[in-house]
Amino acid sequence: MKKKERIDIRLEIEPETPWLGWGGDPELGQIEALKTIKREIKRHIDYVGSMTILYETREYCEHCNMTWDVDGVTCPCGELIEGGE
Repeated sequence: MKKKERIDIRLEIEPETPWLGWGGDPELGQIEALKTIKREIKRHIDYVGSMTILYETREYCEHCNMTWDVDGVTCPCGELIEGGE
C-alpha cells in the first residue's frame, strides 16, 4: 500500500510588495525587508531553529531582458555573452 508523508516542512515568507525604500532597488528592498522580518521573528519567538534568506538567480540580456539560453553564447536579440566567441 502506498503511503504519503510530509517531509522538509518549513515556513516560507515573502515580503508583501517589492519595496522601493532602498535607493529604488526592488531586489535590495526585498532582501532588506526579509532581514527585518528575520530580526523581528528572532526577537519575538524563542523556538526557531534557523532562518536563511534564499533566492534563485536568472541570467538575462541587459538589452532585451530575455533569459539567456543555458548553453548558448548569444541572446536571441543578437547580443554576445561576455567571454563568448
